[in-house]
Amino acid sequence: MVAAFCCGQGQSALQRRPVPVPVPAGTREDGRRRMTQNADTRGPDQACREANGRPGVIGLCVRRDVVLRSIRYGLIVGTVLVAINHGDALLRLDVSLDRLLRILLTYCVPYAVTTTASVQAIRHERG
Repeated sequence: MVAAFCCGQGQSALQRRPVPVPVPAGTREDGRRRMTQNADTRGPDQACREANGRPGVIGLCVRRDVVLRSIRYGLIVGTVLVAINHGDALLRLDVSLDRLLRILLTYCVPYAVTTTASVQAIRHERG
């Protein structure tokens, strides 16, 4: 067990002496936990963080506000694009597997664009 020191209670500033305080095993003198050589230092909340502690690009992409904004704009813009590009086929009920795949991809494009713009705006705002 390592001992850390703090000043005694109830003494004047000139009379204070270090008093040992027990520190849990595996803790360094500065109070931080020691990491074993094979330990994974990244917890679930730190999995998408850059070296400076800020969220990385993936961490920003999966933020709740970014995802909700991207879904909202993806649905609105995607529906307009589907109506323009596939409206006549949908009115004829001509929906093949190939067309359905293209319709789904049509929704993915505005989602990706909105996500990219949101992440860039957040990163620019933070400097």
